[in-house]
Order: sequence, then C-alpha cells, then structure tokens
Amino acid sequence: MKYIVTRLSEHRSETVGNKASNLARLKSNGFHVPDWFCILPEAFENKTDDVQIRKEIAIGCLKTFSNAEPLAVRSSAFDEDGNSTSFAGQLDTFLNVGADDLLISAQKVFNSANSDRLTQYRKSMGLSETSGRAAVIVQRMVEAKFAGIAFSSDPLTGENRVVISATNGLADTLVSGEIDGSLFYVSQANEITVQTASAAETTNVAATADKNCPSTLALEDYLIEIADMVRDVEKVFCGPQDIEWAHDGEKLYVLQARPITTSFAVSTETAGAGTQLNALKIWDNSNIAESYQGVTTPLTFSFARKAYEHVYIHFCTIMGVSQKTITANRQMFPSMLGFIRGRIYYNLINWYRLLALLPGFQINRSFMEKMMGVKEELPAELIESVKAENQNSKLASSISLVSSSAMMVFRFFNINRDVIKFRNHFDKTFNEVPADLSALSTEQLVKLYRNLEEKLLYRWDAPIVNDFFAMIFSGLMGGLCQKWLTMGAFAQNEFLVSTGGIISAEPAARIKKLAQVAAKDVELLHCLTEGSQSEMTACIERNSEFANLLKSYLDKFGDRCFNELKLESPTLLDNPLPLLRNIGSIANQMSQVKPAPKCTNSILELQESQKSQIIVETTGAQAQVNALPFAKRILLNFVIKNATERIRCRENLRFERTRLFGLVRRLFIELGSRFERDQIINERNDIFFLEVEEIFSFVECTGTTRNLKKLIEGRKQENSEYTSELAPPNRIETTELVATLDPKKLADAYNQATLPLEVSGTAVSTLSGLGCCPGIVRGRVRVVRDPSSAEPLNDEILIAERTDPGWIVLFTQARGIIVEYGSLLSHTAIVSRELAIPSIVSATGVMSWLKDGDLIEFDGAKGLITRLAESNAESQKTSTESGSNIGEFSEHDPAANVLRLIDSTGLLQEAS
Repeated sequence: MKYIVTRLSEHRSETVGNKASNLARLKSNGFHVPDWFCILPEAFENKTDDVQIRKEIAIGCLKTFSNAEPLAVRSSAFDEDGNSTSFAGQLDTFLNVGADDLLISAQKVFNSANSDRLTQYRKSMGLSETSGRAAVIVQRMVEAKFAGIAFSSDPLTGENRVVISATNGLADTLVSGEIDGSLFYVSQANEITVQTASAAETTNVAATADKNCPSTLALEDYLIEIADMVRDVEKVFCGPQDIEWAHDGEKLYVLQARPITTSFAVSTETAGAGTQLNALKIWDNSNIAESYQGVTTPLTFSFARKAYEHVYIHFCTIMGVSQKTITANRQMFPSMLGFIRGRIYYNLINWYRLLALLPGFQINRSFMEKMMGVKEELPAELIESVKAENQNSKLASSISLVSSSAMMVFRFFNINRDVIKFRNHFDKTFNEVPADLSALSTEQLVKLYRNLEEKLLYRWDAPIVNDFFAMIFSGLMGGLCQKWLTMGAFAQNEFLVSTGGIISAEPAARIKKLAQVAAKDVELLHCLTEGSQSEMTACIERNSEFANLLKSYLDKFGDRCFNELKLESPTLLDNPLPLLRNIGSIANQMSQVKPAPKCTNSILELQESQKSQIIVETTGAQAQVNALPFAKRILLNFVIKNATERIRCRENLRFERTRLFGLVRRLFIELGSRFERDQIINERNDIFFLEVEEIFSFVECTGTTRNLKKLIEGRKQENSEYTSELAPPNRIETTELVATLDPKKLADAYNQATLPLEVSGTAVSTLSGLGCCPGIVRGRVRVVRDPSSAEPLNDEILIAERTDPGWIVLFTQARGIIVEYGSLLSHTAIVSRELAIPSIVSATGVMSWLKDGDLIEFDGAKGLITRLAESNAESQKTSTESGSNIGEFSEHDPAANVLRLIDSTGLLQEAS
C-alpha cells in the first residue's frame, strides 16, 4: 500500500523512522510488542488523495486490530531515537484514542514534528533546524497492571546494572516526569535493591519495602523478568538501551527501545558497544532454506560449506578484487554458512562483507536483500562497520574501485560467452565420469571426487557471475518500473511471464505428454492411480510409448527431486512413485470430459464443484514503456532485456548444479555401500552423518577418529532431536555462541514471529505477500508440508513454506501457488511465471493462517490474499478487482465501526 505499512519486512528506518523500525526488529526477534501499523509521512503531505488515504488507514485497522479497541498514536520521526539524540518527549503522543479521533490525533502527532519546541531542541543539539519528516505509529493499547521505563546500564553512573522505574497502570505520567514512581536496581547477579519515590537511600528489596509506594511489593515477582528482557534487548541492538515497557499481569510488552544518549553512557560504553557490535552474528535462512529445507545432515552441510567457500573466493578473484584484499578477508569465506539445530543458515554479516568488496555496495546491498529474501535490513551501525573494514587511503581505494569496475564491465559484456564456455567444460568433465561407479576402487572414488572438486566446484565462475548480474538488473528493473510506470513494481512481473527457454518448465511439458499417453490406456491409468509399484512396472512395460517417454524423462531429470540439494534426499531414480502418481492424477482428469471455464471481465462465480477460477489481467506494461521519452525507453528496455536473460540463465545453470549434486550423491552412496560391507558403518545411508573430510581422511588414513559407528550414533541422536523440536526462527541475532542458545527460546521466538496473523484470538481476513505472476484466482487451498507424501492436487491452490525444482510434479496440477518465503528470483517465482501460474511468494505466516479446504481469493500481481467466509463465497467481491471503497466492507466485520468512524471524520487535511 502507498500510505501505510503493516508488514514487518517493510519497516525500514528510512521509510518509517527509527522507532517503528526498532519495534519491527524487536518483534522479529521474539519480543512481545503490541500490534501496530505505520502511517507514512506521505499521507499527511499529500492533499489530493484523501479517499485512498482514509481507505488504507481503515484497512490497516482491519488487518491489525480485532475491534475498535483503544489505541496509542505515537511519532516515529526519521532522526528520533537515534544513537546521539533521542528526541524524548519532543513530539506528541496520544493514548486511549478512539476510532473517531484517530485521524485527528495522527495529524497532531505529524504536526508536532514541525513545532517551535522541536526546532529549539534541534538547535540545542547542534542539528539542522529544518525538521525531519515523521511517520505515525498506530498501536494497540496494553491494559497495563504495571508500566515504566528501564535502562540496560545505569545512565547516571555507567554501572553495569539494570535500572527500572515503575508505576501502577500506564507510564505516561512517569515518562513525562509528573511522578517519580518506584526505582529498582538489578545487578548482573539479579540482586535487587530499591529506591522508592519517598526515599533517597537504596536498600535490599527483601529487607525493606514501602507499602505506600506504587508497585514496590507487587513488582517483586516481575523485576527479574523485566531485567532479563532489558538485557536481551541490549544484545539485539548491540549497545545500552532506554526501554519503555508495560506488563498486563500475563505478558511483558516492549513499547519502544532506543539507545541511551546521556553523555556518560556514550563516553564509557562505546568500547563495550563496539565489542558487542563486532561479536554480533546474524543468521538468516529465508532464502537458502529453499534449497535446504528443514533438518539436513552433516555430509550435506560440509559439502555445501566448502563449495560456498571456494566458489566465492574464485568469484572475488575474477571480479577484480585484489589478492591482498581476499587474503585479508580469508576468514570470512569458510563462514558463509552456519549449521543451527540441523538447519543451514546464511551468516548474513559475511554476505554483506562479501558484497562490500565490490563497487556499488550502497545500492547493491538492497538488491542482495531482495534476492535473498531478507526481510529485515542490517542495523545502520553495522553497515558502517562493514564498510569501514576494508577502507584504505583515497588513492588505494580509487585504484581498487577502477580495477573492480573495469572487471565488472568486462565480465558483463562477456557473460554469454563465459556461460557457453562453462557449459562445455561442465559437459566434458561430467561425461568423463565412468557410468558404473562400482567398478572403481575406494581410493579411485576419492580421487574422482577430488577431481570434480578441482575442475567444477572451484571453477563455478559463470553461474556466480550470472547470479550477480541477475541481482543487479532485476533490482534496477524493479526500481525503474516503480519510478517511471504507472503500475510501479507490479509491472516487472509482466515482463518476466512466459519468456521461454527455462529448463525447469520442461518437466511440466513432459509430464503432460506422459499423462496424455496414460489417459488412452485404461489399464495403465488404473495402475498409476491405484496400483502398487510392481503393478505399475508391469503395466508400463506393456506400453512401450509410455515406457520410452518415462525413460527419457528419468535420464534427463532423474536427479531432480524434493530437496534435491540435500545429498540424503531420494531422487526420482530411487523412487519414481510420486512422479507416477501425479501423472496418473493428471491423466485421470484428462480422461474426464468437462467444459472449459469461460473468463469474463469480472470475478467468475464459484461453481458447485468449488473448482478454482482464474482471471489473468495485464497492465499494458510494455505499452507504458513504449510511451516513455526516448532515453528512458532505451534504458528501461535494456534493463528489462538483461534482467530477463540473466534470470533465465540463472534457473538453467541451476540444472547443472542439480546434475553435479546427483553425481556426488551417487559417489557417496557407493562409498556408503563399501563402508557397510566392510562393517565400518552399520548401514549404507549412515554415510550421510559423516562430514566429507571425515570420510576421506578415513580412507586416506589421515583422520583422528576410527570408530565411525560411535560418531554416527551421536549425530543420528542429535538429528532426531532436531527433527522432533520446533524449528528455530528464520533470523537469529545474537552475540553469544549459537550452539549454547536454548532451543526452547529459539522455538518461542519462531512462534512469536507468527503472532501478527492472530489478533486477540480473531483471525485476520487478508494477508499480503510479493506478487510474482499476475492473475486473480479463487478456489480451495491445499497446504503441503511434505511434498514426498502429498496426494495429487485436485484443481487446488498450492500453499507451501518453500519449493524447489522437485515440486514441479505438484506445480503441474496447481491452479495457483502461494509460498511463505522467497523472492522474485526464487525458484517458485521463476517457474510459476514461466508456466503462467498465478503466484505469490514471501506471504509471511500463510502456512499457519490457512488450512486444507479454506476458500481464498488472491491477486498474483498485487500479492493480496483474501480468506473468504463460506456464507459469502458466492457474493463477496474482492477490492483487488474493482477498488472497493470504505462503505463496501461487511458490516459484520468486528472492526466495521472503526471504518465507519474514520470515514465520518471527514477529509484528512481537515483534521489539522
């Protein structure tokens, strides 16, 4: 939306200010933060779009709050809550605001950013007197039993202790200074002393308590909880924090967090904060989990980790980074990935460090974040730290910049040649591998792997360079479309739909052909849909046409499977049953005569069969490009052309990766069989619980552990624990050793991250994601968690956490696809566009929001998902089709009174 922000991932400091950005960061890290949304400054500055502004604010209330509950309206100015200036108390805040006063209060908060008081404050702090812009936070009020402020270190003395100031009920009078409240000090050992409002001295809380002082006795049970929370917040922001909190007797809420800006804290804590900053680790698996979903094994991780290390060292070399710089950053490359509770994560800070070695870091990092599906930007202070790590003299920096830039230009103009050269080299190396690995000795198998490592893994240059330019041009395309075309960023997907030449779409055409053949053979069709595997085999052998098509499919795509980059995953060559069942399901549908649905200019009515319906609308994006002035038209067409080519090439080169991983898997399976035969391990697949070098060092007699069975036993037990427990969050920020973190706290953080979908127990009716392929779809959903055991889809909308190329057998039956994670460059986005299947990625929380059989409607261009009530399935029209106004919302909605009252307040500009 244009004037409000509801999604955590969109709360960037440059968009919503520091206060709101900090709240999103806290929420993402598992802290309890009252639900909120942000009104952007543009809503108060634009005097011509009042209807849309009021509508979006109404939608924000509907999506965020369960009913017309009291609200807090706060400022989030762009220079508020900064490292050196807090702006504490300088902008207005309104509490217990009703729906009828929301717009007026919001306007007053925005206006306070231009008050004389704030101008004087800025002048006294040595800042520009020109006021910064302010977003406005609209937040649910907490029915506080206690509330107050807390400091993670003493702001007066710098002592390493938590200072808590508290009062009964709301903390507004405490924050404003009208009352003093109760003052508590909590040491690092959790020893508590208290200073009441009526006493200057401090005493042990267990010995003395002033019963007349609000909350002195009652707060005893909560002080350690508050202190622990304050320390955890400090770890997230890597420095002493000033925190406003509230407790309703059940949950402790964080209302805001900002750096302590007193002169003493700045002067004495800087070194400690810097140490924490250097120790901070940010782990994120938003993108890489598409390739490595769920729990994986030590063999897969050790293989992937080493591949990433050498591939990106070589990438830096060919992109013109000096050997001196690469050597200085040598420790970064082996730590591009992490292994947390059995799951693979990106070591995110190291990816920023890698990108900082190349020209254009300030622009490219936003492109990288989009490509990797990162939903929360790196803290500003950490960005500056990363940039400073490799700073040299101006002369040295200039020489490095010129050298790297020249090499980037050279690589760009030679990328197509390099891709052809890489493919030829890959095919030559691949074809030299003996077809029968069992004919090789164990030592020869190890030598073969080392050879593949040297010739392919360490020379994966063209795919990585192509990925880099795909990131650059897709980012440029999105930015230019947003800036120059009326449909904005929505238009870019239209340029990427059905571009052709993507190998990941080929299996769909082959599966369709196999289904057409099967549909003509009644016996084969029955076996594919209901028969056992042995019955299928017999029927397939009797149908030579089908058998030949199947063999051709498996010869080319047999290594493609669910989780295909996890070496332990069974491939279609191991188990073709999921493929055959889906072919049978499609063939069964083909054999049933049914009329084709007709598309109209409006949403198609849901039929009794509850089949999905699709309307595909185009924005006329190319016509808009053609209407641009000459220079802009040439530039945008150039960017679109290169983005399309690089994205197509990216997906196709991934197939070479699939082939390599399939070969490596077969090699280790063969080694596993040898180890089982020689009683080194108990069974063949136990090989997956050893690391690559542990296997080879055993063969080469350079290892320090001979009892591999014992080693495997412990790892299998850990793997079982990881599989049975709740997954850690997709993003982990910590200064501690990750291996020492409590898995229950990690799981609680994951659960907390899904809470925005439920507000006070009332499910929201809409959800938004990132639109990938245009089309409006209405139908029933199928939530698929394990694709290997999923029944074939029956004209349903596929809902998944993530997908990889192995999901193509389900894609072929899906009328629409919605995925919880991913980006515009993820596999889901690329393949769904190529198959022209309406789709949405990055729909945070959709897996917990929907269940099998739910009726929804979604817009694949705008990324909007609406869950439809059964009683309204026939009559409800979604606002994405016609642009409904506020009066069109259902009166049965619990927040309808909010909409009505907002509408009755009149034009937004009148509120001032």
